[in-house]
Amino acid sequence: WTPRQSKPNKFFHGDFCFSNIFFDFVANKIIVIDPRGLNSDDKIDFYGDPNYDIAKLTHSIIGSYDFILAGFHETKIDWNDKKIDFKINSLNKFAYIQTYFINKIK
Repeated sequence: WTPRQSKPNKFFHGDFCFSNIFFDFVANKIIVIDPRGLNSDDKIDFYGDPNYDIAKLTHSIIGSYDFILAGFHETKIDWNDKKIDFKINSLNKFAYIQTYFINKIK
């Protein structure tokens, strides 16, 4: 979508990641918070390309964004050997969800 094209008529969140998604067990529904939809003029707008939301969710699931944000990682920098050792904790428990998501997206 570009500003010259007609605006897509699809509602999107703009920051669709696990840290903005909650499940209400009492009401049995999903609640999303903190939308960040902006148009090409940087004005708040909740209509855009829903593929962006899928990409952000992929960032959470495949890229482990929320694990990194929550500090569930270890980073060691060896300045002498110019090496960075980066490990995300708990990914082995998360592998099932990643595989399930990949299969659903296909």
